Amino acid sequence: MNQPLVRWVDLGLDPTISLGFTSRSGGFSDGDWGGLNLGFHVADDPATVARNRQLLATELGVPVVWMDQVHGSHIADARHAQIDDNGFLNVGQADGIIIERPVIGDGLAAAVMVADCIPLLIADRTGQRGAVVHVGRAGMDKNIAGAAVAQLVARGSAVTDLRAVLGPSICGSCYEVSPELAADVGMRHPQALSQTRFGTPGLDIRSGLLSQLDGLGVAAVDDDICTYETTGYYSFRRSTHERSHSGRFVGIVRLLAKTHRAK
Repeated sequence: MNQPLVRWVDLGLDPTISLGFTSRSGGFSDGDWGGLNLGFHVADDPATVARNRQLLATELGVPVVWMDQVHGSHIADARHAQIDDNGFLNVGQADGIIIERPVIGDGLAAAVMVADCIPLLIADRTGQRGAVVHVGRAGMDKNIAGAAVAQLVARGSAVTDLRAVLGPSICGSCYEVSPELAADVGMRHPQALSQTRFGTPGLDIRSGLLSQLDGLGVAAVDDDICTYETTGYYSFRRSTHERSHSGRFVGIVRLLAKTHRAK
């Protein structure tokens, strides 16, 4: 029996909203990208990536909205998605997507691609809306999480109804940076300063992001899986050190219509 492509996280939400993560397991990619690579921009065969995305959409049972991530702070609206050159719904350049329960159809999902950065998933526990957010060093520095929360609240969510989960990402013991960069980021985000296992300056983006979410009043949990240490996930930094290519896995927020239930 085939294993599910998505590992769902139980946060006690309305059953029509689900938050989860893929890994390398499943899919059709081989070589350096072996497994379920979902990124077109990493030199994998485009036809194979398309098959992987179609496989994921089939398991989710609803259309998936993608974005072209640029380490910025723009949060896009899934309602503005259009079919891109690869044949998939895409909101264009953004580092976050807001989705709301669709009026027609079975539902909708949004995806955030990562390979060391944090896939931040936020949901209104009532199931009305949610967000996927790409949070790397730049995203944390720009407080993209705050921008996503502000949009959700503007659309009607109460902060006390929001739940967040931080997916697999590189940990502070593995994310080595220069002393200059550590000092620069540390001035604004002291919670993100760390020391690596090698005794060198590092950044703990998870701790920095958790501090931001706490300041926003959003309840959050950390999946606590390091992509650099766990070969079951793609890691750009590990692949760079190995002089190989890295694929991309995703964080998913899926919203089902009230009349629809997951298979």
